[in-house]
Amino acid sequence: MYQVHLAESYFLPQHDAVIRNITVGGLLVEIADKYPKNIALTFSI
Repeated sequence: MYQVHLAESYFLPQHDAVIRNITVGGLLVEIADKYPKNIALTFSI
């Protein structure tokens, strides 16, 4: 993300989100492990 310097803000900062150091592939593996019976999308050429 990039830094933005605002003069005024009407929306208070939100501190409830969890930021994780994970790759997209790692997240997909976690979700597949959590929902093993779901059918995944596949891609073929």
